[in-house]
Amino acid sequence: MVRGAFRLISLAVLFALAFAMVACGGSDNAGSSSNASPSGQAQSDSVLQAWPQAQEAVKEVADDAVLLAVGSGGLAFADVPDSWTFTFFSPSKKHAYVVSVEKGTAQPALDMGKTENDVEPKPVVAIESINVGGAEAVSLAREYGEKSGTVPKNVMVGGTFAETTGAVDSGIKTGIWTVTFATGTGMSDAAVFDVDMMSGEVTAAK
Repeated sequence: MVRGAFRLISLAVLFALAFAMVACGGSDNAGSSSNASPSGQAQSDSVLQAWPQAQEAVKEVADDAVLLAVGSGGLAFADVPDSWTFTFFSPSKKHAYVVSVEKGTAQPALDMGKTENDVEPKPVVAIESINVGGAEAVSLAREYGEKSGTVPKNVMVGGTFAETTGAVDSGIKTGIWTVTFATGTGMSDAAVFDVDMMSGEVTAAK
């Protein structure tokens, strides 16, 4: 369940994909549903460690669900989040689902509702293929940001694995982790960085 302002802020980007499909009925979504072990530098990343649990949880309600996006489970009061939220879409049921993995334990899948129109899944990035996970992206972004000054400790991060009509129109980029550092929910001192899931290249978000 969504609990508090910090969690609402961090889930906004993730839920935007699901809500866009449910409310507007016009998005195509897909990720990867393979159980293959992650490879490359991201293998020990906490996002990749949480991924199989999220996958098993969503299969309880939709065995064809594919991954749309992943993000932190709130504005973490720590250097790196320890909880992650996975957003999925089921092509057969036309429903979006959200699974939270909190400190290593997956919660039951939350049904976000049914789309109004038919959708055609379009895979873009397979989570098993990435070299940089969400936790590593936070570390890379912090290191990059602190070269020009101190960045706030609190952090939230999100990345998309499927291209959708709503996501494209909103400027959401696939294959990129967006890392936001902020002192509080007001975001007055927020510092935002993009981290490429494959190369690990960090840039200041525009």
